[in-house]
Parts: sequence; C-alpha cells; structure tokens
Amino acid sequence: MFYKKMEAATFETIYRQKYEVFCIAAYAILGNREDAKDIVINLFADIWEKREYYRIDDIERYMWTSVKNRCFNHLTKKAFQEVRQLDYQLTLRDYVLPEVYSREVKEMLTHAVNEMPPQRLQVFTSIYLDDKKYQETANNMGISINSVKTHMKLALKHLRVRLLENF
Repeated sequence: MFYKKMEAATFETIYRQKYEVFCIAAYAILGNREDAKDIVINLFADIWEKREYYRIDDIERYMWTSVKNRCFNHLTKKAFQEVRQLDYQLTLRDYVLPEVYSREVKEMLTHAVNEMPPQRLQVFTSIYLDDKKYQETANNMGISINSVKTHMKLALKHLRVRLLENF
C-alpha cells in the first residue's frame, strides 16, 4: 500500500524496479527515448513531491495508467504543435513567399526581356511598358503593323519559353 507518508527507501525501491519498465512502455507509445524518459522521470518526481496527498492502493497500476495517459497527452500536444507549425508555414507561404516569389519572377522576366534582339525589345517595351498601340509603334519605328505583330508574337513566345524553363 502507498499511504500518506511514503518512506524514501520505499520510493527508491519502486524507482529502481520500475523505471526501466515504464520507460520501455512509454517508448513503445511515443517512439522517442528522450520523451519517454522525461515522462517517466516527471511522473516519479510528481509522485514524490505530492506523496503527502496521495493515497494509492495499487501504485504499480496507478503508474501504468499515468504513464499511458501522460504519453497520450504528450502526443496530443505534439500534434497540436505540428498543426500550429503547418498553419504558420501556410501563412508564411501566403503572405511572405509571394513577395519573394514575385521578385524572382521579375528577375527572370527582366533577364528574358534583355535577351531579345533590339528591334523586338523596342516593340515589346513600346507596347507593354509605354502602353502604345500597335499602329503608333509601327509609325514611330518606321515598320509595318504586321512586323509589329510578328515581333510581339515572337517576344511573347520567347518569354513563355523562358518562364517555363524556370518553372
């Protein structure tokens, strides 16, 4: 029997006899030796610290139940932590990574645009950056509107190929 005033010698005997057994049981549930040892040590520490308040008839059954419950509580806390971590990562991806991602895309686009031949680059920048019409671009450059269309088609194809290579 385990009554209010447990002697240190009795507690030490129980500790020596059961510590390894409880650690093995906790490890079987948790799959982690350090966590298993922590749970068992904390159980023994709690029993010793609160020995004046315990009135347990079957200490071994009590400890088996406590080890099992503490392991399941530990797994539950760990699962909640993993969910919070995943939520944090999703938040990070949604709010921070697009900024980084868009910066990379901009760099790739800039590099791809700068690879274009001079006349194609001039047509592309005139239409997309200067927001000019095809006819206006053709008049400014002294080329036909069909040449502008061809340059635009080739420029967009070039950009599409370059972006697909990187993604």
